[in-house]
Amino acid sequence: MGFEITQARTPTNIGDIQVLLEVKAGGQESVEYTVHVLDQEGRSMGPKQGDLAPHLTATQINGLKALMVSVRTKAQKLIPGE
Repeated sequence: MGFEITQARTPTNIGDIQVLLEVKAGGQESVEYTVHVLDQEGRSMGPKQGDLAPHLTATQINGLKALMVSVRTKAQKLIPGE
């Protein structure tokens, strides 16, 4: 019985990209990313994750903060009695 020949997996494409914007009840904010890397056969090589904030400009960060304020405002309107 011989050894099976394996082909080296090379990252060649990007699959799904996810961005998580989070503002915790205590006010802490974070923005994280997940990128799914695919090999030459289109198979997942696993996600790569990290903090997105160091890659954003001040304008982009301010835009994301404004978006989160808007989302929170809309969410609060869904609470009865608000």
